[in-house]
Amino acid sequence: MYRYIRKGINLVKQYIKTSDNPAIAETYILSSNLIGPNYNYIPMMMISSDIFEWCKKISSDFDIVVAIPRSGMIIGSVIASYFGKPLSTPDMIIEGKQWMSSISTTKHNINLNFYNTILVVDDSICSGQQMEHNVNLIQSYLPNKKIIKAVLYKSKESSYPIDFFYKEVSSQNLNQYDFSLMHQKLAANIACDLDGILCKDYAGQNYDDFLRNAIPHRIPTFEIDSIVTARPEEYREITEEWLKKHNVRYKKLYMLPEHNNTDIQKVLKFKTNILLKEKPDLYWESNPYLAKECHERTGIRTLCFENGILYV
Repeated sequence: MYRYIRKGINLVKQYIKTSDNPAIAETYILSSNLIGPNYNYIPMMMISSDIFEWCKKISSDFDIVVAIPRSGMIIGSVIASYFGKPLSTPDMIIEGKQWMSSISTTKHNINLNFYNTILVVDDSICSGQQMEHNVNLIQSYLPNKKIIKAVLYKSKESSYPIDFFYKEVSSQNLNQYDFSLMHQKLAANIACDLDGILCKDYAGQNYDDFLRNAIPHRIPTFEIDSIVTARPEEYREITEEWLKKHNVRYKKLYMLPEHNNTDIQKVLKFKTNILLKEKPDLYWESNPYLAKECHERTGIRTLCFENGILYV
């Protein structure tokens, strides 16, 4: 009996999730927002401010900064520049190499006898596995060095021992940092605008030339669930060719059925209808007006790439 009840519940859930009825869709989205995790976006401007404020509080009692790639390099390079210290990575330092300054791209050989204290930096920490792996790697090659472990953002729930950090964040949130936005898919289902995000926006040139030669802008390394674009449907073939050429992975491509894509209200109606149909956990939009209105009309969390605001 329980098996049939569970099957019935799953069928109801599937119907609600796939329903095109606006009222049902809005109810589903609202309930998902209430029972699901909070989505917390931290833009690069805030991250940069946090790094510089953190530098004011950090003691300069270290000889070299070792930053954990990739995003740890952003924090580590600022700290190294701020204090005038050399910069390295775990792999580089065990090879005896470093960058001497922020304007030098040359890796220099170093005499590790002059470096007694190593500051190991990463962007954030939760389980501590990444930090522990890299600290153990450094210690295995440089056993007599003092290592200071530091992160910009520390999970409140993390029990891994850190020497110092700038700010605590809750791991119960989906903390999406701007520097990992294109490389870490935290939301299970993401819908994305095209022009202004995946490629540079249209700037008044010949439209066919623009479509064929659009400059790639921010392309995720993961698969997008739905691309929702105001490009007219008649340009599907040329758009699909561009997406393939630039290795944009996606499941669905929705394009405006009408030829005229300059009427922003028609574009808004089209996008909100698609979003209510697909019910993504997160939508990326390039236009601030459309981002705000799409969120208000659907309840879907919407991140605007132009102004850096997450509408929740």
